[in-house]
Amino acid sequence: MSTLEFLQRPVNMLMRREDGDIDRHYYEHAGIPCPYRIIDPTGYLGGTLEMMGALKQGQIVSVMGDRLLGSAKSNTRVDFLGAQATVPFSAYKLAAATGAPVVIFFTRKDGPKSYRVQLARVLRIPQLKGRKAETFTPFAQEFAEELEAFSDRSPYQFYNFHNMWLTQQPQTKND
Repeated sequence: MSTLEFLQRPVNMLMRREDGDIDRHYYEHAGIPCPYRIIDPTGYLGGTLEMMGALKQGQIVSVMGDRLLGSAKSNTRVDFLGAQATVPFSAYKLAAATGAPVVIFFTRKDGPKSYRVQLARVLRIPQLKGRKAETFTPFAQEFAEELEAFSDRSPYQFYNFHNMWLTQQPQTKND
């Protein structure tokens, strides 16, 4: 996310921090300022008000499209790699509410000390009625299709930290 400095806008990242030092980043260890603000999905309303406020101010909000955070009510089923997988749809809901675009991008390591950022697609989500998964599933499916294409091109660059294909996802403390 530090590479987004060129946009000259504040960057916010929805991120659940683990206890201890397990997910600290290089800048934290080096004592340099964090290039983005962290929004905690375990906070009040899953950080929704903070994300909406940032988007309304023209800031960037980063939400990982394949990570399940918060309530299972914010997830939907899509076709992915030959089976039904569970992905979140809250980014599309936020975009519909604020008018912000959803930018699907991927990073891949392309050298010992370098990464390449690939802009896959920009989605414009219209203002939609309803809050249910079915309303936003088509947009989540577009993300899944882009992730599948990325995985086909760069199979060793897709890191999955949970079983997306489980029919019933494990409960989180916010469920």
